[in-house]
Amino acid sequence: MTYFDRQTTDAVKGFALILMFIHHFFTFPEWYIPALSGLAHPWFAAHFTAPTRLCVGIFAFLSGYFYYFHKDKSLRYSLRKITDFLISYWAVYALLLLLFAFVAVGYRPDQLRYELFAIKRPVMVFCWYVVYYCAFMLVLPLLWRLLDRGVVAAIVFGIVLPVAVADLLALRFSGDVVKEITAQFVPWFPVTVTGYLFARYDLFRAWFDAAWKEGKTSRVAVWVVLLVLSFFARLYCRSFTLGSVSHQAGEFALSFNPDMLYVPVFLYALVNLWALLPWRKLSAVMAAVGKSSMLMWFFHCAFFNVARDVTQPILFLPRFAPLVLLWGAALCYAAARLTDVPVRKVIDWKNRLLFGK
Repeated sequence: MTYFDRQTTDAVKGFALILMFIHHFFTFPEWYIPALSGLAHPWFAAHFTAPTRLCVGIFAFLSGYFYYFHKDKSLRYSLRKITDFLISYWAVYALLLLLFAFVAVGYRPDQLRYELFAIKRPVMVFCWYVVYYCAFMLVLPLLWRLLDRGVVAAIVFGIVLPVAVADLLALRFSGDVVKEITAQFVPWFPVTVTGYLFARYDLFRAWFDAAWKEGKTSRVAVWVVLLVLSFFARLYCRSFTLGSVSHQAGEFALSFNPDMLYVPVFLYALVNLWALLPWRKLSAVMAAVGKSSMLMWFFHCAFFNVARDVTQPILFLPRFAPLVLLWGAALCYAAARLTDVPVRKVIDWKNRLLFGK
């Protein structure tokens, strides 16, 4: 049984997407066009760039967490999900943002085949996770039985070994495709596997609930502390190393992303605190955002890509950061809702044709 119900899951995705928007809209002043450079907040960027990137870990963790609960863990299932994902990506990229960039600034792609699979991304600047999604969905069908053999076996075969193999591939091969895949796989696959382990062994209940099940006041205080500490921990530790591996191709450090530790703590605190909020309308709004989070993620690339000279003034029209966030989210949500129905129809047609569903 999942630790999160469906609406809570969608609300968490919505929360993670808002973190992503904050991360991209406000913590990289160097991405602003010159006319908007006065809107930069250097102090905020210095203190919140790393913490807000926790959004990536949340999506990676949830991917592994809910993969466990799906009965079909075959390669065929992965191929269906990958093609679902790519159709959504292609719809936003090729049919909308690429066309807009051509009309608005005369952009002509010179490496279309790479951006179709997010290897290079002048238009879909924030879509490196597309590469990672395809990679982990191809690897998990090969590993999930090993992950079910106990926590120790899962750590060895699901975290340490895949990272070592990916690091070795990066050393052995110099091509753009292998480098891009391994660059995303190494930091994020352990987070996805951690999500799987929390689902498989019910660790939210077995570890966290068991530790903090006493009086309500003390639990709330603990959750607040855990939320704050896990969020800001990325300021101080963004990787840790468990040694190095020598090979004829070279030597590499076996480094890991501590989000595999931060994210479950953050999610545990967030979900339990969220359940105490009386504002059901807010939960419904965040759940609606979460349901559209993938397409909204794709669309917000428009504000920082090759057409940013045209699109950034639109995003920053309100000038005041909280209003910019709401305005940008509203624009992306509207675009996502308009795109969702035709994309779903194409995906349904594809699945009936190729997968009999």
